[in-house]
Amino acid sequence: MCGTDLFHIIPSQSGLTDALAQFVVRRNWRKILMMVGPEESDATLAKSFERSARKFGARIVDTKPFILGNDPRSRERTNVALMTSAVDYDALFLADTVGDFGRFVPYRMSRPRPVFGTEGLQASGWYFMSERYGAPQLNRRFDRLAHRQMTDSDWSAWVAVRTVGEIVARTAARAPSDIVRNLREGAVPIELSKGVTGSFREWDQQLRQPIMLHTYNAVIDFAPLDGFLHEHSTLDTLGLESRDVPCGRR
Repeated sequence: MCGTDLFHIIPSQSGLTDALAQFVVRRNWRKILMMVGPEESDATLAKSFERSARKFGARIVDTKPFILGNDPRSRERTNVALMTSAVDYDALFLADTVGDFGRFVPYRMSRPRPVFGTEGLQASGWYFMSERYGAPQLNRRFDRLAHRQMTDSDWSAWVAVRTVGEIVARTAARAPSDIVRNLREGAVPIELSKGVTGSFREWDQQLRQPIMLHTYNAVIDFAPLDGFLHEHSTLDTLGLESRDVPCGRR
């Protein structure tokens, strides 16, 4: 939270949906159909993408709520072909955090369109299929130790421990308050294995970092994408600006 000594390494939801919005806009898939599930987390995800779409110039052409079930009386909310036939669109954003309904959407749509969000193309801080910037070596080392694939949370823990260790090794910081001050000042570049070093934003203490855009078996691209600029850092095109954070420090 703002005003505390808590630093955020896992990307914010706004940063993840910004990355997806950049991708579809970059490919000129600007007309977006949204399908939103019944969970509160689905609505929150959809709201975040709506903000991202406005930010980068995509347009939500329609929003279709769905439920899981086979009741023919509810086919307007259960039949994927019916829900995707009434309006034309370039791509479909799916907000289904549970995943029971969304896994069938890509192959039951009435139009052949890309799917992204919680199915198809997804956004993550880290994905184990990354093949660039030293990621394969990091993933293999983790797999040897943990005997499983590296997740977002695993990668974030690695970044956190490594960052504190680097500050202690490279500076005179020893007390927690000194370490926090060095984190805020960006005294030591933060290694991410994503092609650039990171730093923490002053206004919300969120880590500046590229976002991986991936399918289930490949990393397709890294956001921020070419063409999206910012007065300070292109990494700040992802996530909330200081003016959007109520307790932001300018």
